[in-house]
Amino acid sequence: MRFIIPLCTTLLVALVPVTRGQVRELPYEFDVATIWPSVDVEHGSKLGLRPGGRLEVIAATLKRLIMAAYDTTELQIAEGPAWLNQARWDITATAEGLPSSVQPEQIAPLLKKLLGDRFGLRVHREMREMPVYRLVVHRGGAKLKATVSDPPGGADVRGGAGGFHMEARHLSMPRLAQLLSRRAERPVVDRTGLGGDYDLTLEWTPQMAVGPEQETSDGPTLFTALREQLGLRLEAGRELVEVLVVDEAARPTEN
Repeated sequence: MRFIIPLCTTLLVALVPVTRGQVRELPYEFDVATIWPSVDVEHGSKLGLRPGGRLEVIAATLKRLIMAAYDTTELQIAEGPAWLNQARWDITATAEGLPSSVQPEQIAPLLKKLLGDRFGLRVHREMREMPVYRLVVHRGGAKLKATVSDPPGGADVRGGAGGFHMEARHLSMPRLAQLLSRRAERPVVDRTGLGGDYDLTLEWTPQMAVGPEQETSDGPTLFTALREQLGLRLEAGRELVEVLVVDEAARPTEN
């Protein structure tokens, strides 16, 4: 799912495991999709999959939808119209043959197609230098458990103002860096040098504003949790990072 030309063009099929050694073809686009301006802008946005392969989106900005479709962070989306992160949309979309157990990354091609068709979204990728955190191994070594289960894997991150809990299986370090980028207030790049996949649990409180060397009484920050629970740490720096540049976008077409 890395393209340089307009990204509304997607793979014709995605594949999802059925049993070991078998795959099932997934649809490449939603059969039916309704989009309308959201009236619920007080409770934050929600994106979720429902039984029967139905995607439900509540009060999401186009920027939030782009983040989900292209697996990127808010800081790595550039340009675009002023309303990109202001106007909110509700979406209901269904695709025949899409199982409820499908992983979010397998929905991405369908969502890309939807954004291209209905929002006229066109993007390209380029490298830009910006502040980052480097994910490295802390002194004393990593505290990670190598995956022993069969694929597929994935990560489930739950929580809010009171704290976050991440449960992951078959997770690579580059993928962990991607997930941390969404919580660390700047992109995270993997510099651990660790290959393979890992099973891990991580719990922290969302207090990034206090900084990496400060603590509070409410629980470990992300910085502390990484050190104590996984034997990893975040180091501040600057690097070239891939950025998604919005070339074209329009308010969605009529249903």
